[in-house]
Amino acid sequence: MDTENEIDIIADLSYPSMTTRIKSIVIDNLLLILFLFLFSILFSKLPNKYEWIRGATILLFFFVYEPLAIFLGGTIGNRVMNISVKNFSNKKSINIFQSFFRFFVKIGLGWLSFLTIHSNPQKRAIHDKFSGTVMINN
Repeated sequence: MDTENEIDIIADLSYPSMTTRIKSIVIDNLLLILFLFLFSILFSKLPNKYEWIRGATILLFFFVYEPLAIFLGGTIGNRVMNISVKNFSNKKSINIFQSFFRFFVKIGLGWLSFLTIHSNPQKRAIHDKFSGTVMINN
């Protein structure tokens, strides 16, 4: 890709505000709470010897939902807010490894990661910088 086309791609992008990103997170967290509530009701009927299934499913959902959804185009919250995560260098979809790496850095840093959003023109959080990603408006 030549530099002129790369500049055109970057100039055409719009980056979501902190408010939009937070709304996306809130939507996903509300859906997670709803899922866990419904899941608890469903699995309360199982005998106690299967409690490990409940725990494993909750952990699996927590640690797989966001990275897998981002890899597949975005979480439900991302889709509602019309935003997506792209590779910073070429603005294409990210791979599954990049998605999981981004998720674990984001979880590790927590809200601290979002403090850098206003310090750069692309509104990249620390977890975006570490993982080579950028959040864009669709």
